Amino acid sequence: MHSQHQKYSADVQRTLDLLPWARIDEMVDVLQSARINRQQIFIIGNGGSAATASHFACDLGKNIVVPHLPRLRVQSLTDNMSFFSA
Repeated sequence: MHSQHQKYSADVQRTLDLLPWARIDEMVDVLQSARINRQQIFIIGNGGSAATASHFACDLGKNIVVPHLPRLRVQSLTDNMSFFSA
C-alpha cells in the first residue's frame, strides 16, 4: 500500500513529465538573452492575473540573481497604472 507522500510524489512526477521542456528551455534562453543585453522585460496580466504578473515580475527581478551578471530588468505593467495608461 502506498503512503500519502508516495502518491503525492508520483503525482508530482507525472505532472513534471507533462511539462513542455523544450518550450521552457526556449523561454529561459529568451530571458538570459535579455539579461545579457540589458533589455527590459514587460509583464502584464488582466484581472486576477494582474497579481500573478506582479508576483512573477518580483520573482524575476529579485530572486534570479547570478554573480557577475546583471539583474533582469523587469517591470509588471499592472503595478504602475499611470505608466501603463499614459
